[in-house]
Amino acid sequence: MAKIIKEDFVLGATVDDIDLKQPLDDELIGFIAKALAENEVIFFRNQ
Repeated sequence: MAKIIKEDFVLGATVDDIDLKQPLDDELIGFIAKALAENEVIFFRNQ
């Protein structure tokens, strides 16, 4: 399951355990949208 990792920056968080090369279902898209709304910037590492 995807998770949000808060960063020590003024804004932003890392989204972990999501492979953006795979199709995203509606639930995961909602999860990403919520993370973006709450953190203003989100990072997807190792993509």
